[in-house]
Order: sequence, then C-alpha cells, then structure tokens
Amino acid sequence: MNKLINVLQATDLTETPAVRRELVLVRVRSSMQNRTAILKEAEIFGARAVDSSVEGFALEATGDPEKLDEFIDVMRSYGEIEVTRSGLVAVSLEAKKLKLAPPVQKQAEVQLKNGVLQNG
Repeated sequence: MNKLINVLQATDLTETPAVRRELVLVRVRSSMQNRTAILKEAEIFGARAVDSSVEGFALEATGDPEKLDEFIDVMRSYGEIEVTRSGLVAVSLEAKKLKLAPPVQKQAEVQLKNGVLQNG
C-alpha cells in the first residue's frame, strides 16, 4: 500500500460517453463432474481460467458490472466461491484533449495574499 501513486486528477464520467469495465476474479470450488460445465459457462461469459487445481478453478472475467453479476450468480450454482472485484474503471470517448486541471486547494491550507500569510 505504501507504493501507491498519488491521484493527480479524477473526472466524473457518469453522464458522458465512456468505455466502462470491471475485473472480477472468482475462485470456484467444485466436484470433478462439474469442471467441464464450469469451463463452458466461463467461456460463454468471456471468462478464462487463470488457475486450476483439484479443488476447482480461479477464473478471470471483465465487462459491464451487470454482466459480471450474472457470471457470479451462475458460478455460485456450481459450489462454494470467493469473489474479488476491481471496481469500475472508465475512459472517456469524448474528442477533447486530456489535460490536468490546477490542483484544488484545501480550506485548511495556508495561502499567501498580498504578502501576508492567511489561513484559508
């Protein structure tokens, strides 16, 4: 966590045209007879197996959150699962050029006005 990069700018893309995706990792524990069905269901949702063991699979899927909700529900029907989700990530489709906005000043910051330090 100490290696995280500071966020320089965030933009609300809720109402703008954008590509939105989320990543989900699902660990499915199941019996040997369900393994083929799990892989077929994963293929239907565009997921892929990233790990396999005698206990089951680790599957990776990306897409719209609604699609991923359905994928998780289907996987639940095959046995015990563990789910990790990335959260929504988006990129704007607008033609405008990306540029950094000036930093937002905090109210508690000390500012210099006319040569005098003032607490904002």
